Amino acid sequence: MLTAIGLLPLALLGAWGIHTASGYQQREQERLMLDLARAVSSAVDAELDGVVSTLTGLGHSPALQDGDLRAFYQVATTQVKAQPDWVGIILTDGAGKILFRTMDDYGAPTGAIVDPDSLRAALSSQRPVAGRIARGVRGRAAFPVRVPVTAADGKLYTLTAVIRPDRMSRLVERQQAPGGAITAIRDGALAVVARSQNQESSVGLAPSPSLVQLMRAHGEEGVGLASTREGRI
Repeated sequence: MLTAIGLLPLALLGAWGIHTASGYQQREQERLMLDLARAVSSAVDAELDGVVSTLTGLGHSPALQDGDLRAFYQVATTQVKAQPDWVGIILTDGAGKILFRTMDDYGAPTGAIVDPDSLRAALSSQRPVAGRIARGVRGRAAFPVRVPVTAADGKLYTLTAVIRPDRMSRLVERQQAPGGAITAIRDGALAVVARSQNQESSVGLAPSPSLVQLMRAHGEEGVGLASTREGRI
């Protein structure tokens, strides 16, 4: 009994040390995950800012400023060729009507707008808007970045770059997630744009119910447990 009593403080001290080390490791892991999420977020912002800058510069083209849409179609087509991750450029008027798509011949039927909500948001706010990932009529997954432009005569246009998710996939690949964690970039509707695992089959998918609950609980930033669609926690 004397030996047991003598060893009890050491046992308690050891248990306290293990608990403290475990708590520190948990906090450090959470900090690393938050840092990674912030780094990915900053990188996405930088990518989108680059697209907006390119479209803004394109909007100052003399052809568009003078209202020569056929000439501007050629300018836009040349710009798309310089951007390997762009599917094309769409020009719409102030009412949201498609004037041309570089994916089609000039004057060809244009069809309906994909993700009209983001176009309305860009027109109403007069600010750049990144839209939702979707599949077009040809089945290709892409997301739009829309920039309102005002011509010299006061006419309002919207320039839209239709971008493949490959651009964001490469961004995810450059991030080294600890412990084989899954990193994903989602659009405003929470659909997958890019993912570090099973990219092709995951594009456009909604988050798991546990991840939705986690995001609702923590708002813009937080850490917690959630299961992936592969069943991992």
